[in-house]
Amino acid sequence: MKIRVQQIGATALILSIVVLGNPVHTTAQDMTASTKEPAATMQSVTPSTENSVAAVGTNHSLIAVLEEALKHKPKDRGLRNQLAQMYLAEGQYDKALTLFEKSMKHGSLIPESYNNRAMLYYKMKRYAEAKDDLAHALQLEAKDHFPDSTVNMTEGLMGNILAEEGDYSGALPYFESIYKRTPSNVINVFNYAQALEMTGKREAAKAVYMKLVGQERSLGSSLMTKVQARIDGDWDTFTEWL
Repeated sequence: MKIRVQQIGATALILSIVVLGNPVHTTAQDMTASTKEPAATMQSVTPSTENSVAAVGTNHSLIAVLEEALKHKPKDRGLRNQLAQMYLAEGQYDKALTLFEKSMKHGSLIPESYNNRAMLYYKMKRYAEAKDDLAHALQLEAKDHFPDSTVNMTEGLMGNILAEEGDYSGALPYFESIYKRTPSNVINVFNYAQALEMTGKREAAKAVYMKLVGQERSLGSSLMTKVQARIDGDWDTFTEWL
């Protein structure tokens, strides 16, 4: 499934800066819930035109607030990351990259630092650089204990990039790892089933697809259509990576 970036809670973020004067520090998990967009359930909901226009206006207002706040606190890494994530959500990739790199240069490097920039590289289709950042994140995660959500973000993005490049055998171990870690997440289940299917393991894939029966509401109609096709023995439709 393609990864999309969503900005959530813009009003609350404005209040935290303007009223409290103490911005919340955000990480890659704030951009994505898992790696499907993040194991992230990254299902995008298409709002009405009116809501879309309102959302764009809110994002632009928030960017202006963050830009002004950063002028007064230029060394605040949390503000830089928040603004970078907003630039990313708005497609202003060059501005986002400048801020992410500045944060990485002047702050401690943790998995989220690499994940943030890897997500940006992914959106820019600079896959080699994204994979390099994710490899660094995985090395850090192997040395210390990090939350499942952080590891899922890293492995899920790596798996999605490899899958989009057609390297399903390379992607499979990442999706299997996420599935074993958080088997209750329907997107993780779907990704793992897809990876099994794409590597020719149809029987194993079907068994995993079966776990998604009754999950229409959580999974979404488009993905559930593929699930039902596989359960019915149809392997000839929806052959692309979703």
